[in-house]
Amino acid sequence: MGNSKPLRPALALTIGLCAALLAPDDYYRSLRLGAYSVIDVFEGRSGVATVVPTTRFYTIIDMNRTASASAIKVDPQVSDQYQAWRWNHSELMAIEPEFRPRKILVIGIGHAYLIEAMLDYPFVEKIVVVDISAEVINAVKKYTLTSTKRIFSDPRVEIVVADGRRYVQSAIKRGQKFDLIQNKINEPWHAGSSNLFTREFFREERQLLTDGGYLSTRPLTGHLTDGFETFGNALWGGYYHLYFKNGSSAPSTTARITAAIRTAWLAELPGRGANDSNKRATTPITIFKDVPAEFRTDANTDDRPTFEYYWLRQLFGVWQSPRVQLWDVDVKQYTTDVPVHYD
Repeated sequence: MGNSKPLRPALALTIGLCAALLAPDDYYRSLRLGAYSVIDVFEGRSGVATVVPTTRFYTIIDMNRTASASAIKVDPQVSDQYQAWRWNHSELMAIEPEFRPRKILVIGIGHAYLIEAMLDYPFVEKIVVVDISAEVINAVKKYTLTSTKRIFSDPRVEIVVADGRRYVQSAIKRGQKFDLIQNKINEPWHAGSSNLFTREFFREERQLLTDGGYLSTRPLTGHLTDGFETFGNALWGGYYHLYFKNGSSAPSTTARITAAIRTAWLAELPGRGANDSNKRATTPITIFKDVPAEFRTDANTDDRPTFEYYWLRQLFGVWQSPRVQLWDVDVKQYTTDVPVHYD
């Protein structure tokens, strides 16, 4: 028994080598994601990124068998509901007319057109995109075939290959500040991702925000619970971004479309000009002064990542799912349709 422990690492190494030798060279190309097949593979230090085309307007970049990003191969149709205003934070800037982010941090390259959508703003000076995988970045760059490709050449965009949490921690030490942080990381329920959505990480991100700056996450009930605990406020514009403000939150009761955001507000797609037919008379604002009991979930923390393996916990009724989208629950009593004014 005393000699068994030293043998364990050698046994694990032997098993790993045998598995590697027995695996066919085209193993990853033989994989499928639903009805779609892998057409390209990017291997490197962070893992294996597989490229999976779809019949829609995007190509999936699948990292270690979890959908990590996408590359746009054709501009989506308006019927896809991918209008730029849903991605470029213009709804926030309309109800917060003084908020004009100059420096933006995006954690996870994700759908690169979210980044492109923000390049239409004349006041944006710098967008730092942090992604842990050079393989995913290279795949997105190669397979993006639309104007979104400009994120790789625009001098305002800096792409950094690094772990998102480590980057934030080092940026705090350097004294960096950002006006807007956008968490566009892999789904938090994938193994290894939830530490980028914990209360501890939200607190670290808050240290990077300027006074009056915002953190943006997906509108999940779990993020609402943890973000509100960290910031004491939450604002939702009705679609993709849930916002938490570093400071007191008192948004306007009207939405004001100034010249600086007009093109972005009226754009149908990232990189396209304004379309006056897209003028909206009202826009929804959902303000949370607390987390309603029916939406509240258990805290997602570093030592208790509730997002991971939540299906099993939910199956046994241990707690409410943290991945419920806000548009799938009734928020009418917290929502107001405010008038939109065009300068």
